[in-house]
Amino acid sequence: MATAPAPPLPRLPAELAPAGTDVLGDGADLDGVLLRDATLADPEVAGVEITGSRLVGAVLTGAVLERWRLTDVVLEGCELSGVTIERANLERVELRSCRLSGLVAPGLVARSLTVTDSRLDGAVLSGATIERSLLADCDLRRADLSRARLSRSQFLSCDLRGVDLDRARCAGLTLFGSRLDELRHAEALRGATIAPDQLAQLAVSLVDGLGISVADPDDAVSG
Repeated sequence: MATAPAPPLPRLPAELAPAGTDVLGDGADLDGVLLRDATLADPEVAGVEITGSRLVGAVLTGAVLERWRLTDVVLEGCELSGVTIERANLERVELRSCRLSGLVAPGLVARSLTVTDSRLDGAVLSGATIERSLLADCDLRRADLSRARLSRSQFLSCDLRGVDLDRARCAGLTLFGSRLDELRHAEALRGATIAPDQLAQLAVSLVDGLGISVADPDDAVSG
């Protein structure tokens, strides 16, 4: 079975202009800039749109955004823990060494997303759409991916312990090297691809989810 292909990376201009500000205000619309150590002018922002740009060291902890649209954007070392985004649309976006612990983005639509060496533990992405994407060496422990659409994507060497996949759709999902024990609703992985050495972890998650008890016949008490 063919695995999902790597997504295309962001298409950035050959040269990026300094942003001229390190504060993102309501309705910010940036294109072709390098933005360092950005913060928000207000913890609640109606909308931000960024295109063909690089953000380094942004700190948006606990922010509430109504709309967040990124196209051809690279984020490096950004702090997005506890951020709530009502509607997020990401196209050819790359996140490197970012922290998104506790992110709440149930309306996320991400296509050609690349996330490496980042934390998304406890993230709430129920109902999200993630297509043609790659997450590698990421911590997603206890993330909520219930009802998510995870198609033609790769989760490589990720920690998926405790992830909730209730009613998720995982067609074309590749999970090589990822931790699959303690998954909730592991049966949702129908159509996914794993390596032989992951079978035991997945089997335990499936058995737990189905409520099957495993006992030694020699210890069973006959009636």
